[in-house]
Parts: sequence; structure tokens; C-alpha cells
Amino acid sequence: HGRINVKTMEDLEGILNYSKGLLGNIKDEVKLKLNFSNNLIIKNIDEHINNLEISSNYSDLDLPISNKFNGSFDIKTTHGTFLINPALSVIFYRNSEKDKKTSTGRSTSNFYQGKIGTNTQKGKIVIISNYGDVKIK
Repeated sequence: HGRINVKTMEDLEGILNYSKGLLGNIKDEVKLKLNFSNNLIIKNIDEHINNLEISSNYSDLDLPISNKFNGSFDIKTTHGTFLINPALSVIFYRNSEKDKKTSTGRSTSNFYQGKIGTNTQKGKIVIISNYGDVKIK
């Protein structure tokens, strides 16, 4: 429980429970587990990030990605939605929402894989979200 205010996160692994606050610039390799942290603001994800992994429960995620970011993403949502900024150059390799439109089954989980950017992939973003929405903006 508590409040966090971090200017830069770099080469970090952590757990935040029932937390709110501000995470400034996320760089290099960051792994976070968020539980019930809906009032947590991420200010910036560095365009040169190597690996960002977030596992969240009951927490919405707004992920501000630079237009210069080049990398892959792997997102799984359960009981939540995924939105991505249409201004970003995105190629989906897998989008289970669109795949389901051709099938009759309905699922509470969705999977999204692809790449952002036009150059060689460098960074990787992996998100597993349960009962929370994920927005890449």
C-alpha cells in the first residue's frame, strides 16, 4: 500500500500492490507486477527500451510509446480490452479478437502479437493483464 514517485526506472524488477503514483521514464529492462494499482501513471517508455514485462491484476495500463519505437509486442488480456494508437505503425501477427469474428465461440481472453515501427525490431513489450484494460498510446 502506498504512493510511488520515480523519475527513471532502469534495470529493475518490482511488485506494486494497491499503489498509486508516477513512474517517469522506463528504460532498458523493467519487469513489474501490479496488483490493484489503477491510479499508477506511466509517463514515458523510452524508445530504446530492450524489454518491458508487466503482469497486472485489476489495474488499467496506459503505455505511452514514442513514435520512434521499433519493437515487438505480446499482449494477453483477460476480462479487459486492448487499444493501440492508430498513429503508430503497427503490424499484427495475431489478433484473437479478429480471429473470433470468423468463429462462433466467445472467450474472455484475447491475445495480440505484432510489431510497432518500421525498422529492425529492437525492443520487446510483454503484457499480461487480468481485469484491466491495456492502451498503447
